[in-house]
Amino acid sequence: MKTKFIMGSSALFMALLGSVTLFLPEETLTYLGADSIANASLTVSIMGAMYLGFAFLNWYTRSISIGGIYARPLAMGNFMHFAVGAVTLAKMFRIDMPQLLIPIALIYVLFALAFGWILFFKRL
Repeated sequence: MKTKFIMGSSALFMALLGSVTLFLPEETLTYLGADSIANASLTVSIMGAMYLGFAFLNWYTRSISIGGIYARPLAMGNFMHFAVGAVTLAKMFRIDMPQLLIPIALIYVLFALAFGWILFFKRL
């Protein structure tokens, strides 16, 4: 299986999250039920910049061979992001989670599994 689809779709997903959190940080925090918006708005904007940076990295490297020893740091970075994000979002199921975060959590799990497969099992 080619990794171009996984890299491209993860890039588009992170670009969407990055655009929302970078340009609408107060609205994002309000939707998530944050108490103090003033202090967290800067953090959410910086998080949006991180998402956009990772999205561009994935988009521009979507055509290279990934798996085995090829582009291992790229696969590891994506795996760590999505695996830790999936675990963190799964912990939110214990509290009152906004409905929008449920499909985002499922997408994180799918990308964590995909990048785990690329990182640990795909050999070129």
